[in-house]
Formats: sequence, structure tokens, C-alpha cells
Amino acid sequence: MLCKEQRKAARTSVEIPITVEPADGAGEAGHVMTLDISMSGLQLRSASPIEVGSCIALHFPKDWQGLTLIANVVRREGDRFGCEFKNTGPVELEALDKTLWLAHIKKLADQVREEPEPSLAIGEAEILRRIRLLERELAVLKESAAYLAFSKRRRQGGE
Repeated sequence: MLCKEQRKAARTSVEIPITVEPADGAGEAGHVMTLDISMSGLQLRSASPIEVGSCIALHFPKDWQGLTLIANVVRREGDRFGCEFKNTGPVELEALDKTLWLAHIKKLADQVREEPEPSLAIGEAEILRRIRLLERELAVLKESAAYLAFSKRRRQGGE
């Protein structure tokens, strides 16, 4: 789900297990979960406290582009931490864009795979199941097209 509040960029809600450590390497790495990501930052959940104002390295798993980004921790709300990316160059931004796109498509694909239990007779239930599946596939295509248009506008400086 794309959500835009008072933020610099639209965020994609996605849970990705990542490793985080102090950017200067002076400290232990820990495991956290992303909650949402945008081109300018992310929100994560951590059982261990992370100091607001600290600079951290975020290491994404290989199946999420194997990306490493540096971010400043700008806020804390309980076990949730808001981070803004720092010094992201064109290579990192392209990899981040691919990560966001992958997260978006994986989430939509999971929604399509969810099938309700039919409560009608077998013939009618199968027809209803196929109609619902087609409706979900159409929704995935529409949302994917909207995300592609958003991503294209952003790359062209329109967002």
C-alpha cells in the first residue's frame, strides 16, 4: 500500500528483515524489521533501542537487491524508528527503486493468491472464484500501473 502523509515521498508498507549497525562500524549489528520504505527514508521496528540522531548502516538481504544504505535516525515512537537516508547516489537510488518495486509487486502478488472459501454449490463457487481472481488480477495490474507512473514521474523530477 502506498501511503503519503506529511512526508517527502510516498512510502510502501513492507516488512523486510534487515541488519543494522552503527555507520562507523563501532558497535554491534542487530536485526530489525522494516515497516515501510520510500525513496527518502524508512520506518523500522527494533527490540533494541537506537539513539535518535545516530547514523546507521542498513543492510538489506540479497533477495532485496543486497542494498546497503546509510541513514540518520530522526525519530522514535516506542519500538519504531524513523530514518532518513543520507548521501544516496544514483546507483543506490536505482537499487532502492528496484527494492521498492519488488516489495510492491510481492505484496500485490500475495493479495492475489489469497482465496476465500466458497460457500456455494461447486459450479457456482468455481465461477465466483474465477471472477474474484480476475478482479484481483485487474486490481494488481491497475496498482502496478499507478506505481510505474509514480516512479517514472519521480525519476523525471515530477514528484
